[in-house]
Amino acid sequence: MPRRLPFPVSLLASLLMFSGVAGPLLAQQRVPQPESDVGSPASNPDLLAAELARERGDCRLSAETYVKAAQGSRDPRIARRATDVALECANLPAAWKSASRWRALDPENVDALRAAGLIALELWRIDAARTLFRELLGKPDVEPDRALVELLPLVTDGDHVAAAWQAFGPVVDRRSVAPATLVALARLAAGADDLGAARELLAALPATGLEPQAAAGAARLRAQVAAAEGEADVALAAARQAAQLDPEAHSFAVAETLGALDRAEEAHQELERLQGEAASAAEAERR
Repeated sequence: MPRRLPFPVSLLASLLMFSGVAGPLLAQQRVPQPESDVGSPASNPDLLAAELARERGDCRLSAETYVKAAQGSRDPRIARRATDVALECANLPAAWKSASRWRALDPENVDALRAAGLIALELWRIDAARTLFRELLGKPDVEPDRALVELLPLVTDGDHVAAAWQAFGPVVDRRSVAPATLVALARLAAGADDLGAARELLAALPATGLEPQAAAGAARLRAQVAAAEGEADVALAAARQAAQLDPEAHSFAVAETLGALDRAEEAHQELERLQGEAASAAEAERR
């Protein structure tokens, strides 16, 4: 019987990390200094009120007032700041309004597109996310592979995998992206339980020429997909291939695959074997 592959990370946490923020978002930053004719406290008192509310700990009022400040200004820096504060406060409706305003004021800014797309996924606005990511990948100064290598790991974990797959699946031109991108896209499809699509993407990989680490990652994913579909022989062969190609990263591939196949005794025996290897002993003992 097919099994759901576990992916336990929050998209919102990924978005905050992607924005370069750790811990309290922008805690040490001040409101950006806007141009002289827009965004100053004198011309936009909402800006000062929003920051004061944030410093008092009134996160909701701060986020909502920053939205108002952004909507009353032509300065995209204020809209970006409003997006950051809304994310700090986990106020996704405010973040969506702010990111949309940021994008409207600075339509060529890829950071605005990327942030709006990720927020759209968090809100399950799949059509909007698809449109935003299609626009992002179509920008002449954006390398699709590089952008996808940054984006796909952020959306492959957590509760929004299905939404992310629906957004990215139709957007990515599979004929023109690099093998590593195909593997990342296959991992996203598998996380969304679209195992058939994951198989097709893995099958599209070149037979030769992959770096050992990339080939090992593809084999490990092939093992996970086959195990989820109950194809034990295929899964174990792929797991052994992953362990052989990159033993440092995938030494536990066979044991994990046996566990996924509900072959607990054999998985235990494999872990005991790994305990005899110095490099794997501590981790095997922990498991």
